[in-house]
Amino acid sequence: PLGKYMIGLFILLMKNDKFIVLPSAIFTLIAVWIIASMTLKDKIVALIPVALLAAEPLFLGQIRTAPLLDIIQLPWILFAITAFLWERRKGKFFITAVMIGLVMATKTIIPGILLVMTFVAFLFLQRKRNHIVQLILWLVISVIIFMASYARTFMSGYTFADFIGFQKWIFLYQKSKLIFPFSVWRLLLFNQWQAWWGDMRIISADDWRWTWPVSTVLGAFAIGFFASRKVSIKDPIVLLILWFVVMSAFLSLGVVSSRFFLPLFPVSFIVGTWVVRF
Repeated sequence: PLGKYMIGLFILLMKNDKFIVLPSAIFTLIAVWIIASMTLKDKIVALIPVALLAAEPLFLGQIRTAPLLDIIQLPWILFAITAFLWERRKGKFFITAVMIGLVMATKTIIPGILLVMTFVAFLFLQRKRNHIVQLILWLVISVIIFMASYARTFMSGYTFADFIGFQKWIFLYQKSKLIFPFSVWRLLLFNQWQAWWGDMRIISADDWRWTWPVSTVLGAFAIGFFASRKVSIKDPIVLLILWFVVMSAFLSLGVVSSRFFLPLFPVSFIVGTWVVRF
């Protein structure tokens, strides 16, 4: 509901629902630059992934199209990663929990769950098990924000059981696409999009670009560096590599639309820039 409330706010203030994508896009680019600056340790080089994303047809398509929840949710995902990078040492994850709550409330809870999995994996590798406990406790805030976005729903007479039913419907909708596993890689690397309707033939994506296979291959190199343990990798890059792995694993479960790559590309562009620079 939160994403739709944000669209409604712009209709109320500006009499147009399309303007919501502009601040969402700007905040996305700002978040990419912040994360890139923290990981690459160079504010000028950090502009490379920003430029790549700004020129990405998939990203530009989200700006041109009537407001979709993907572009509205994207900056919250990136700000959650940013907040975790800031708070990981202290073990107090208030801002991180707030951002995860906003992610879950804006569209679906799935990206929020994937973020939590990434953060837990990172802390586990860092042997900071007490921080994992702290993160889980702070997630109460995320749940409160998520539930609060449904306040109007409860005020309209729907029960908590109905609320659970809504989440079940979202889960079943996603489950219905759990066919053709690993077909996402054909789309990323070769622009062979597996359709899940009609005759289920292979088609081409109009927004496909050379950056898709290049960033994917560079991301694979980064995973290889990380797995080999022979390369010293700073913590921020480790976190981004883990997000790349978790997000890629989720996308591999079934068929996806290209817009599902929005949370992946900003990070893969940063990781790819790091690999080339390395």
